Amino acid sequence: MTVREFDVLNYINQHEIGRTDKISCDLQISESTVRRALDRLEQRGLIRRFHGGATVIKNKEQTKVNARFEKYPQAKTEIARAAAEMVKEGNTIILLGGTTVANMCKFLQRRRLTVITNSMLVWQMLRENFGTKLILLGGEYSREEDELQGFLTSSTLQQLGADWLFSGASAFSERRGFLTDHINSVELYNNCFQSAKRVVMLADSSKYSKSGLAVTANCEKVDCLITDNGLPKAALGKFEEASVQVILV
Repeated sequence: MTVREFDVLNYINQHEIGRTDKISCDLQISESTVRRALDRLEQRGLIRRFHGGATVIKNKEQTKVNARFEKYPQAKTEIARAAAEMVKEGNTIILLGGTTVANMCKFLQRRRLTVITNSMLVWQMLRENFGTKLILLGGEYSREEDELQGFLTSSTLQQLGADWLFSGASAFSERRGFLTDHINSVELYNNCFQSAKRVVMLADSSKYSKSGLAVTANCEKVDCLITDNGLPKAALGKFEEASVQVILV
């Protein structure tokens, strides 16, 4: 998925319906670019085309990662923007899978970076950015998450280092830390934390105090949390007491 396709998909998910000329005007891209993006998004089963535009697909089974594109697109965009502002020219960064982390890519265009990732979304969005060196971790491909997983993914990281790690979470709280629903990803997260100098978690406030199967990091391993202002004030104070910097967008 290219950056343009990502933007068009977010637009349609947010508005539920969009005409080609309106999308073109609002996103400031040509109508021909919008049409090409809509064609490719329809081929992937993410939208439904009609003459002159497209609409969201409702009541249709989607992969987990594609379904998450529809949730809180504005909050995810602002969280991703704040995360991208931390990155400096020449940095080496780890971007783990997830839609919020993938959102960072449109704010990293034309940057001179080294990006380590297991996410095919990240790879697709940065592969034409010639200033970026891309290191794609090996592993077994998960269609549900559009990312690489497993032993090979984790073991490769043991040989690498990074200035920053940016990761999402299925759930988070000041008591349990940051969680995932994918138990087989815990080893990957642990290796990532060891490889990066600073760890930043990206999660919208809807995930606060939700349940998750496995802890990927307690608060002691995390330097910063970027979330939206829906996070309760009491929780904000507790994260800061745990030495986790909280950035609200």
